[in-house]
Amino acid sequence: MNIEARARIKMSDHEIEHHFERLGYRVDIGKLVFTTETVDDFREARTAWCRAGEVLENDDGLLIVEGVQPRAGRRTRDLVVVSLGYARAVMGCDEASGGDCSESAAPHRYASILA
Repeated sequence: MNIEARARIKMSDHEIEHHFERLGYRVDIGKLVFTTETVDDFREARTAWCRAGEVLENDDGLLIVEGVQPRAGRRTRDLVVVSLGYARAVMGCDEASGGDCSESAAPHRYASILA
């Protein structure tokens, strides 16, 4: 977890999880990556990914993409980038990658989609 980025978000872990629930995803705080990269940074990065996926939401401070495949040979996944003030919470990246989706492999979708 990027501790510096997480510290910039003035919400509790529960509030952040609940925010993702309102977007339709049930996710554990431990599955999120926190970054100071902007939502626009993620939008731009998609142009270099193997499969850019299908954009479901593309608003100020929010990007939801299904079927992202940053690198060839890796499984696809959903990516949700939410601006929460001075930092972003990202579902769909491994913590080990430092939030860089192009460097991570995801064996699953990271969160269940709520019905």
